[in-house]
Amino acid sequence: MIVDFRKRKNPLAPIIVNGNSIERVDCFKFIGTIISSDLTWENNSDAVVKKAQQRLLILPAPTKEVQAEERNSCSVYRSAIESILTFSICVWFGGISQRQRNRLDRVVKTASKIFGSELTSL
Repeated sequence: MIVDFRKRKNPLAPIIVNGNSIERVDCFKFIGTIISSDLTWENNSDAVVKKAQQRLLILPAPTKEVQAEERNSCSVYRSAIESILTFSICVWFGGISQRQRNRLDRVVKTASKIFGSELTSL
């Protein structure tokens, strides 16, 4: 992957290492974070939202006993969903669009409704 912000984008010569041409890709996953060549972070935020929504679906609805202990439901949220939403957030959160931030906040609001307690936004 080559990140190139030049105004005139001339085709680049292929990179050859030990006689083999290196494949160029538009995005790749590095330590769990999807990095794209234009640094828009859209692929990464889409993957984060998708994974968090899947976790929301597999979590059981809290029973009355669990709802009585708000601390317990917050720890379930933090370990199952918030950990996914905040993984490497210092790298990509500043570069995402408002639409992507709204999608992330929608996951937090849905979790808040499921657990019956107010959760802080990203």
